[in-house]
Amino acid sequence: MTKPAILHLEGITKHFEQTTEPAVGNVSFTLHEGDLLGLVGPSGCGKTTLLRIVAGFERPQAGLVVLAGRKVTG
Repeated sequence: MTKPAILHLEGITKHFEQTTEPAVGNVSFTLHEGDLLGLVGPSGCGKTTLLRIVAGFERPQAGLVVLAGRKVTG
């Protein structure tokens, strides 16, 4: 039996004006109740930007964030 999804991201993309490359590019995943997630990568790869999008401090240009069954962005 699949546990309920507590966080679902689909196609999250975020650009900043000063760059041509996205800070976050087409990120998708689902985190189920009881799952653990590690977000690792080099400096400047978009980890903090992704977390700020999930928390609602940044708005993505594309994609969907669903937190505890509630659509947060998209």
